[in-house]
Amino acid sequence: MYFVRTYLNYGSNYIDDDTKRTSIYLEHYGEDFWKNFSRTLQSMYDEGKILFRARRETGDWAMSDTVFINRDAYDELNSRIDGTRVENDLLEMGYTIKKEMKKINSIDEVLNLPEKIYIQLADGVSGRTL
Repeated sequence: MYFVRTYLNYGSNYIDDDTKRTSIYLEHYGEDFWKNFSRTLQSMYDEGKILFRARRETGDWAMSDTVFINRDAYDELNSRIDGTRVENDLLEMGYTIKKEMKKINSIDEVLNLPEKIYIQLADGVSGRTL
């Protein structure tokens, strides 16, 4: 399994304020991008390429945690959503992006991290704050 955590300095209350999760992308890329992004995530989850996806926050940092079946699946998602362009655009808008990427042995390694978590894609728990 391959774990990717992306940090973005969106500001506080990212999980509870759903407008922060979509407004930047809707304003900059439009509704078609946002719909494609959501469909792509769901498709890759259904295909078993994304095993788990969640949002976390700490202070002014929002974190996206995604567990992929392997590095190729991460590369596929990045290609399908034009992730390099998105990251470059966010940097141009003044946001800071940090990434951690590593192999893991179990999703428990991600579930047991200390920050508040909003699970987006996982069997039986999608859309729940823990």
